[in-house]
Amino acid sequence: MDQRGDIGLSKKKSSFSEWFSEILSKAELADLRYNAKGFLVHRPWAVRSLKRMYALYEKELEQLGHQPVWFPAVIPEENFRLESSHVEGFMPEVFWVSPTKSAGDSEPRLALRPTSETAMYKMYALWIRS
Repeated sequence: MDQRGDIGLSKKKSSFSEWFSEILSKAELADLRYNAKGFLVHRPWAVRSLKRMYALYEKELEQLGHQPVWFPAVIPEENFRLESSHVEGFMPEVFWVSPTKSAGDSEPRLALRPTSETAMYKMYALWIRS
């Protein structure tokens, strides 16, 4: 960083992704050099900031009467395919969890879900009655 506070960002990037990645790196919020494609290491400032934002967000929601629910990070392939138009672009990028040999062929392949509401729809259908 120079005396004017300039952190030396490139003037123009060819894509938002490149620009944003440069911001994350220069601000020391994340390290993109983790050796598994698509993953990054969140650095201390990012973690502290996210934890504070999350706490404020949760407090506001709970004051309004919302109640927290945690869902598994995986969904059966059939749930994933319910969003077929949305899923099409994600398919090559999805991490799949395959059943073990002891589970046999009856167990479905599981997707490490992206932001998918299909995990919630099946459960809410069991809980909500009107």
